[in-house]
Amino acid sequence: PPKGLRPTEVGTLIDTHVHNRDFAAAIVDLAVRGYIQIIEEKKEGLFGGKTYSLKKLKEANDDLREYEKVILKALFAKGSTESKFSKRKTALIKARKEAGKLVYQDLADRGYYVRNPNKIRGLYFGIAIAISIVGHMAGIFAIAFTGRPFVIIAGYASAIIVGIFAVVIPKKTPEGVRLFEHAKGFKEFLETAEKYRIQWQEKEHVFESYLPYAMVFGVADKWAKVFETTETQSPSWYVGSSLAGFSPTTFSKDVSSFVSTVSKYSAPSSSSSSGGFSSGGGFSGGGFGGGGGGSW
Repeated sequence: PPKGLRPTEVGTLIDTHVHNRDFAAAIVDLAVRGYIQIIEEKKEGLFGGKTYSLKKLKEANDDLREYEKVILKALFAKGSTESKFSKRKTALIKARKEAGKLVYQDLADRGYYVRNPNKIRGLYFGIAIAISIVGHMAGIFAIAFTGRPFVIIAGYASAIIVGIFAVVIPKKTPEGVRLFEHAKGFKEFLETAEKYRIQWQEKEHVFESYLPYAMVFGVADKWAKVFETTETQSPSWYVGSSLAGFSPTTFSKDVSSFVSTVSKYSAPSSSSSSGGFSSGGGFSGGGFGGGGGGSW
């Protein structure tokens, strides 16, 4: 992976948006790194389903980013080391919004963007709205004198153009572009990892270590299939409800189910992304969106 970048940061860098899957990947990455344990439980009843509880294994320390500390704090009530995921919905919604802002600012502060991408987008969207309002008001006066709506049309057309530019205007620095290209190469490597099956067998814990990155790239299923025929041990940070033997592919689907639950409990009912995170829940498909390297 790009050196010094966590999965959530890589996911943000590739399309300049923090998606639901990036937020969920941060929680999984905290588990991989030994801060929490995710425990899967089957729901009782006719329709079954799954629920999750969490166990804190390690307190926040200086190795965590600020947004990771926010997430870890949201997962547990004060003074508690265990929690039911379903009971943390309010805290997760708040953490999702706050963490998104911190991720954007952190990437800018570390020199990967010229300016905070979320703030620059907001600025230009604000300009677009202002242009549409001024154009509409000016158009009303113009119609009164000329009988033609050309000013209103020009105002709205200008607002649309500025709004389109607002989406792509956040600019990466040269270092940001370099890491962006590295991230694209790493994604391609994970997608074609089956070619290097023997080499992967020689690396300890590589399956679980790279899984959060595969999540943000949308290639977790392909990554899991590489280890299907190897003697991969069940990760200690995820306790499944099935008594069957460990299967990387099945495990990937179980984690995908957890990701869907994260998206469900952390997303506001309005599904608004104004607080920092954008939509995009699972990680079985997808990949790179927009946000080309360094373009205005």
